[in-house]
Amino acid sequence: MSPNGRTIYYAYNDFPLAAFDLESGKTRNLKTVVESVAGLAASPDGQRLAVWGRSLTYRAEIIPTAAGGTEHDLVFSSAGQAVVLSPDGRFLVKSTVN
Repeated sequence: MSPNGRTIYYAYNDFPLAAFDLESGKTRNLKTVVESVAGLAASPDGQRLAVWGRSLTYRAEIIPTAAGGTEHDLVFSSAGQAVVLSPDGRFLVKSTVN
């Protein structure tokens, strides 16, 4: 969910990553390279979304929630359960599974 409580972000099985606007009732798809989404986290300012999952490798991607902005794709060598962005939005924290 977005920090302002107006948008729900979700991905389910083979459905694309999407944003559902609670006020308008409209859904829009978000572009991501992650094929199997396992976790989502919105930045505190609501401008970015961290997407964690698998797409041949374990990866996290930081994508803009609106048009424009810069995408960042990070590849990891180990599995994880969740991602979260730091309060200032500068750092991504990923859990690990041993």
